[in-house]
Amino acid sequence: MQTNPHAHDSSESQREANRANAQHSTGPRTDAGKSRSRLNATRHGLTGQFFVLTEDDRLAYQTFEAGMLASLKPQGTEESQLAISIAQDHWRINRSRAIEFNSLGLGHHEHSEDHDTNSPEVEAAIAQAQTFRRDPQYFATLAL
Repeated sequence: MQTNPHAHDSSESQREANRANAQHSTGPRTDAGKSRSRLNATRHGLTGQFFVLTEDDRLAYQTFEAGMLASLKPQGTEESQLAISIAQDHWRINRSRAIEFNSLGLGHHEHSEDHDTNSPEVEAAIAQAQTFRRDPQYFATLAL
């Protein structure tokens, strides 16, 4: 593979401009800014994970994960990591389904009086369609 021998060449004036620009970017100066920036690696790192769950959700997840791990019976570090990933992915899929069902249920509640078809099934279908049409990007994002 050939590389451009001049790719990293820059003029003295360009280097001087870069040094001058660097003086304008000195990082946070206030205590609040410094405190906030301390968490940057935690929040933006590839391996940093930050979960926000209610206590009930945390306990439910731990119970779910323990059941998955007992069922999968991982052996060793690699299998344990894979089993935890499987448990987390299934938890997210289940949560996404619940959010979808709850969103459609809320839409049914909000739109149930909009139409009088004398058919609960048709009214439910219309309410779901109205909910979906109101914010299709929400459902597309949820599906991802």
